[in-house]
Order: sequence, then structure tokens, then C-alpha cells
Amino acid sequence: MRYTIPYQGLSNGKHCFEFDVTDRLFSEIEESEIKKGNARVIVNLEKSSSLLKLEVSIEGQVEVTCDRCLEEFYMPISFNGVLYVKFSETVTGYDIESEGNFDEELLWQNPNDPEIDLTQYIYESICLSLPYQRVHPEDENGNSLCNPDMLKRFSVRQEENMEQD
Repeated sequence: MRYTIPYQGLSNGKHCFEFDVTDRLFSEIEESEIKKGNARVIVNLEKSSSLLKLEVSIEGQVEVTCDRCLEEFYMPISFNGVLYVKFSETVTGYDIESEGNFDEELLWQNPNDPEIDLTQYIYESICLSLPYQRVHPEDENGNSLCNPDMLKRFSVRQEENMEQD
């Protein structure tokens, strides 16, 4: 699956693109901490003569490891960001937009490239949308959905360590 936008043939104005993220994206990224997931990416592109403005929205879920019980589970993800694309034959890559808004990033693109590849941007946006601590949610009664057997093992091990101190 390619997450690219062929911008050169587009007229100035607004355009919408949609992509489906699958497990394949995560398998193609070297050393990805995420192995499985699915999400919907919507890109609202505004093209002008000097730059492109991409408003990117990502909604879905990815499989992560629970920090508490070490089991895999699907965690919902949500991301909204703005990516500006400016053109230069000498500068390429990402940069932080210097106008003080940290939700906006800048991508320098060679004007001779016919399309913008958003693969890395989508992957990094998904990773950034994950919380620092990843634990199973609670059920409707407020009980943890973590594996109770694993929690017992950790509890026994912790008690053994406390007895040794």
C-alpha cells in the first residue's frame, strides 16, 4: 500500500484523499514497535502556487503491549495535525514550522518529484498518538482487563523481593 498524493496534476484549491492503514504499514517499517493495526487516514489538501497545506486526521486502533500485564491488546488512536509542504531543489526533509505552533510541521519537497509520500508521516503520527503508559482499559464496573494470572505472578514476585530486603 502506498500512501502517496500525486499533487502535480492537481488544480489550485481543496482536495480530499483517504487511505486505509493495515498491518502491512507496520511490517514495512524497520524495527516498528507496532506490529498490527488498522486506521482511516483523511487528508484535506489545499494547494496554492507556493505551498501545500495538508490537514491530516487519523482514527483507528493498533496492537500494543500492556505495561502492566505484558499482554497484547488493541488501543484506540486519534491524531489531527497539519503538514505544510514547501518546494526546494536543495532542501529536503522535515522541519518544525518556526511560527510557534507545534502542531504544524514542514516538509521540504523537490518540485521535480511528482508525488508526496506520506508513509513515514502517517507512521510517526500514529506512534505519537499513543500514550506514554499503555495499559488495558477497565470494564464497565471499573475492573482492569489485564490478565489476572500475570498480575498474580507479578504480585508474588514483588512479595518475594520485599521479603529479601
